[in-house]
Amino acid sequence: MKKYIVIFAATLLALAAVAQDKTDVRGRIYAAKLKHMTHSLNLSADQQTQFAEIYQRYNEEMHKVLPAGRDKRPVAEDVKSEAKAIKDQLQKQKAAIDVQTKYIDQFARVLDAKQLHRFLQSERKISTKFKAKRDSAQLKQRGRDFREKTQEMKARKRAMREKARARRGD
Repeated sequence: MKKYIVIFAATLLALAAVAQDKTDVRGRIYAAKLKHMTHSLNLSADQQTQFAEIYQRYNEEMHKVLPAGRDKRPVAEDVKSEAKAIKDQLQKQKAAIDVQTKYIDQFARVLDAKQLHRFLQSERKISTKFKAKRDSAQLKQRGRDFREKTQEMKARKRAMREKARARRGD
């Protein structure tokens, strides 16, 4: 019985650590984005405070609407399922546009026209960079997985050859 309790407790601790890491990563990403925006928009001290508050709410809503890994889904087997998946994805994009539309007026109260334009450009660039980094990491992982599988297959073949030699008495 103690064994099961220890395993359960260890599982809970591991899940809590994973959740903490995810929250920590999201916080670090937000901090880096905010620092980049503050620098690239050349915000005054007053603007920085107001912008940070709005930007935090904006990011939280965008994460709710468009969760991480949103564009990675398998192709459905039939047309109806694929059409439904595409419609769902378009609904998420529409919700993201609604969030952006809602917050543009709030950002416009804090930023001037040039800063607002630069903000939108910077948001697009940051999103593109993060997506490229994520895709690159996934490709590297696939390469590692492929190399590991290839090495495993070679090891199995060697083991099979050695067994065959041992049976033959070579």
